[in-house]
Amino acid sequence: MDPFTKKLFSRVSVLAVFLLVSVLSSAQSPLKGTLEWYLPEGEHQFNTSIPTPEQVLGYQIGTYFLNWSDVCKYMERIEAASDRVSIKRFGLTYNHREFIQVCISSEKNISYLEKIREDHLQLCDPSRSHLLDIDKMPVVVNLMASIHGNETSGLNAAILAAYFFTAADSPQIKKMLENTIVVITPGLNPDGISRFAHWTNSTASQNKRADVNGPGQMEPWPSSRTNHYYADCNRDWLNVQHSEGKNSVSMYKWWMPNLVLDMHEQGTTSGFYFSPGDPYRTYRGISQTNQDLTLKIAENTAVELDKKGILYFSKENYDDFFIGKGAAYGDLQGSICLLHE
Repeated sequence: MDPFTKKLFSRVSVLAVFLLVSVLSSAQSPLKGTLEWYLPEGEHQFNTSIPTPEQVLGYQIGTYFLNWSDVCKYMERIEAASDRVSIKRFGLTYNHREFIQVCISSEKNISYLEKIREDHLQLCDPSRSHLLDIDKMPVVVNLMASIHGNETSGLNAAILAAYFFTAADSPQIKKMLENTIVVITPGLNPDGISRFAHWTNSTASQNKRADVNGPGQMEPWPSSRTNHYYADCNRDWLNVQHSEGKNSVSMYKWWMPNLVLDMHEQGTTSGFYFSPGDPYRTYRGISQTNQDLTLKIAENTAVELDKKGILYFSKENYDDFFIGKGAAYGDLQGSICLLHE
């Protein structure tokens, strides 16, 4: 491994890995389903001027399905309340919903955010990258969620992560934010997200149903996985034919992040999956260094899941061969991309 890559991995492993596992961790004592239950364990103090999701939305995360207007409303409220937060708006979906990207970092970094971004993009220039002092550059970590509208775990985790990194005032978090730009793309399919929220909230019941095929259990065709035209947005990163693919690529290239966490969701019987994928199904243009770093970072996720007693698998079923999906597209661009299912 060359010295440049070693220095970069050192920064990622010490600082950015905390971001990857933070939304999986929870304190030991709080009641399940409360805000505290979702947040990372540790001696964290929280700035009370930063509104919680429940204070803005009127319900606790996990008790009601988020539509896209809820997501934008909350992100705008924390941006107004904190100098740690900056929102950038991109294009529109077919149904005129806006794509947003939320940057969270130290107050100083946010005040110089555009200069930091311009310097960071020079890492992609072979004639300039070796001249940069990466020890003085923040690591850029992109948490992107729910490109499939009915896979809402990532969307909810994005809201919780935004609150945590904005409100936490512990020395550990402050130090981390001085050295990290947290880029949260809370949803890559706003139309599908809202369509799913409308269906599930409309068919919900206060009483549990035993019939798995009843209303609210089996989403009718064509489901909310797709965009307005029933296209799978996670197959459009190379074709860029739809507004979701075009804006996903634009948002990725705006930062060219060091690390990408692509948050999906799968059935309850499959366990938790995280990259790397099947080693025999990797696109040949993806370097071995990329795969080695993916494996090294994933070991931290395994440790956190072991603490919780959560079943998981890796290195099988999923792959890094199809580079037209979010979890592999960035691997060819110089990022380390991890898929969480």
